[in-house]
Amino acid sequence: MRTALRALRLSPLFGGLFLLLISLVDAAEPDRATADRALQQRATEAVIWGMPAVNYDLMLQEMLSKTDGRVGQVIYWGRPLDARNQTLTPNPDALYFMVFFNTKDEPVVLDLPPGDANGSFNGNIVTVWQMPLEDAGLLGYDKGAGGKYLILPPGYSGPRPEGYIPLQSDTFGGYMLLRANLKSHSDADVARSIAYGKRMKIYPLSQAANPAANTFTDVKDVTFDSTIRYDASFFQNLDRIVQSEPWLQRDRAIIDQLRSLGIEKGKPFNPSEAIRATLGAAARDAHALLEARYDAGLPPFFSAASRWTYPAPPELVKATQDGYADPNTYPVDSRGLVYSYAYIGIKRLGTGQFYLISIRDKDGDAFDGAKTYRLTVPANAPVEQYWSVTAYDRQTHALIRNVARASRSSQIPEMQKNADGSTDVYFGPKAPAGKDSNWVPTDPARKFELMFRAYAPTKALFDKSWVLPDVEKIGGQDYAFERGYPSAQAAQRARDDADFQRAIIAYRFWYPTVSAEGIFKRPCGRHRGWQGHQHRGCRPQTGGVHGELGYAVRLRRARPRGRPNGDRASAGRADRPRQRSSPKLGSRHGPARTRRR
Repeated sequence: MRTALRALRLSPLFGGLFLLLISLVDAAEPDRATADRALQQRATEAVIWGMPAVNYDLMLQEMLSKTDGRVGQVIYWGRPLDARNQTLTPNPDALYFMVFFNTKDEPVVLDLPPGDANGSFNGNIVTVWQMPLEDAGLLGYDKGAGGKYLILPPGYSGPRPEGYIPLQSDTFGGYMLLRANLKSHSDADVARSIAYGKRMKIYPLSQAANPAANTFTDVKDVTFDSTIRYDASFFQNLDRIVQSEPWLQRDRAIIDQLRSLGIEKGKPFNPSEAIRATLGAAARDAHALLEARYDAGLPPFFSAASRWTYPAPPELVKATQDGYADPNTYPVDSRGLVYSYAYIGIKRLGTGQFYLISIRDKDGDAFDGAKTYRLTVPANAPVEQYWSVTAYDRQTHALIRNVARASRSSQIPEMQKNADGSTDVYFGPKAPAGKDSNWVPTDPARKFELMFRAYAPTKALFDKSWVLPDVEKIGGQDYAFERGYPSAQAAQRARDDADFQRAIIAYRFWYPTVSAEGIFKRPCGRHRGWQGHQHRGCRPQTGGVHGELGYAVRLRRARPRGRPNGDRASAGRADRPRQRSSPKLGSRHGPARTRRR
């Protein structure tokens, strides 16, 4: 070995080759790391791009694997939805009928009944990518008259018979969601809505003259969970879509990227363990990105300060309504965001229904299931059908598990109203005294979010002449005790409340002696008295709690024990003994401790 190394040192040629070989070996490892990072980034983008189709496939697979329902049949929920339905932000104040269809063999007809005194639909028909083809029902294309919606497959050039409403799809698969409108949640009204829904028909166009009887499957007792799985299984759903659906022209740029992940049309998806780990990490990265954007908030609806937002980014609403016709826009990021917390597509958002989302209270704090909140819905809500407000699990965007109900609605006759016609709705782990009929329960261990629905909304909602106020915390909710001692939240709340009361007292006490200029100045720490407070380093302070009250608190804490210089109003008070805070609930020193005797 020594002889070989000596020879390499003696020969410039062999020495150069040896060094080149070493450099290539050293460079290989960084190249692999770069490739792994690029692969994970591609996979992350694939999650965001494929979100609406995977959202669709998760629902389809739940039907095929957990129910007797099949493509071309109807599944329905035979009572208002509860937490067994774990789809994304569903409506628990309507009866859901869902039809998955496939036009690969021939066009499919969705034959809907006209609305009448016994029932009506608000329906939407969408593609695999949840792009809306048309709205149906009372406020849809047929205006409640019913109709035969003819779904045409991609590239269809066959006959289009008279008497049908043709809808050209760019995918073979798709589904229709029909909400049978309820007059109330009573058993009789639910039974009438079910009977109305069962009048719909679905059949291939070739059977139009004599369609076979439809199969209806009630899935109300099935745990139907289509929440997004942010792990490697996401790509199995995505591969299923790639194998079964044609490539769309607007998506051709991602074909090669998916192939690098092992997803290629006509080939089995069988990633190695290393690739599967990368895909799982990418799914988690995508989840973090989507969650951060959702938490940042959608555009506010009523005003810049409102906590109620639009249900989706406006650029996505416009793009889907136009069928992505504009070649200069393709809001994939916004689409991925929306279908991480919702499903279905609406052709004319704001005609049949409109949605508002809130993830924070009036103070800007995230909704906490352990606290109690109040929403006041003003009188004369701008709807022709009904309004409702629903609480969802903040993490999953599905109905909250293990609670008695998920929403309150103007359909509920026992809802209490205020003297001015407004309605207070409460959210929290326990109902306020006497308010059970107006209460939506929450899980004290989890965060939640809210969606306000307006069915058949009127002009007053969109011109903002009717405004839904922000949700407010109501007092006393944090004073909880555990085994006889205040909880950490209770102690903190009590300390905060005590500080606020001290600030008010200090403000009232010192106001007559503090100049108007001094109220808005921050003490610089160089004075023990307060006259002539003109130091250059003293920064101006704004008004409000952070101005007057904030100044009073600082003034009180900085006040010397003796008489303040120039404080004539405090004469006779300065010699009073200083009160010491009692170490009880609300003290800065925390809960009281029992002294051993």
